[in-house]
Amino acid sequence: MSYSRELWEDTLLDDPYYPINSFRTRIPDVKLDQNVLYLHWHEHFEMIIMQCGQAVFHIDNRPYEVIPGDILIVPSGSLHVGYSLCNGLVDMEAIVFNASLFGGIGQDPAHAQFVAPFLDGRANYPVKLDSQLESNKEFRTLLAQILLDFKEQKPAYQLTAKSRLHLLLVLLSLHFMPKMQKNALSKPYISNLDQFKDLIRNIEAESGKKWTIELAAKHVSMSSFHFCKTFKKLTGRTFIDYINMVRMNEAERLLLDSDLTITEISERVGCGNPNYLTKLFKRYKGAAPSQVRKKL
Repeated sequence: MSYSRELWEDTLLDDPYYPINSFRTRIPDVKLDQNVLYLHWHEHFEMIIMQCGQAVFHIDNRPYEVIPGDILIVPSGSLHVGYSLCNGLVDMEAIVFNASLFGGIGQDPAHAQFVAPFLDGRANYPVKLDSQLESNKEFRTLLAQILLDFKEQKPAYQLTAKSRLHLLLVLLSLHFMPKMQKNALSKPYISNLDQFKDLIRNIEAESGKKWTIELAAKHVSMSSFHFCKTFKKLTGRTFIDYINMVRMNEAERLLLDSDLTITEISERVGCGNPNYLTKLFKRYKGAAPSQVRKKL
């Protein structure tokens, strides 16, 4: 499984007049604890609908276990990553949109009261909408209609998708407004979250670098002890485990997309020698690098 570089901060929203899009992630042969959503963030909001399988998503520093029917609302700018909690098929769909989608109705007093506080970060909806919630069925129906709009792309589908999304945000606000008002001034979970984002961007860009806990902790101005605890909360992985996972993802990409030898790839991703690469690759990908290359 390879990962798109665009996931970092440039999620593809084609139409500048309608910055909204839908995405589907369907992985048929997932293994327990496999990475099913790569660690990333973007300035957009994201709604993830779990269709099949089970997974745990870490959004900023909090884990959320989801089953089919559950909905996740990822706030703008949040770090998020997902790991499988099952073997077999994992199927999820997402609707990604930018707050500027509703820029033209900013003067509407009802919009300013019920929707704008969420879009500008003054209030937050619950991240997880449990499938057992009585109101969840109505939310899922609207999300399914938006996904269908993008699938069929009938005339003016962007406008119908925007209208349905706006209705959904209004209904969410009406349902959760008392809680939103109570938490309206809530602070970010981690004060130096931007430093962690910068660190993770650097790790992705320089997977072959000799990363150490001390070096990474210094990057975010934390002690090694507090860095390790915070990193685990953010990503669901220890720092060393995450480094190894990034390296194996890059090794897999190079195996599939380049003519480099396994020895060259091991040096490129910072493993040092092909034997160690093979050992790690088997652990994270379930097969030897040579097997992946042969299948190609």
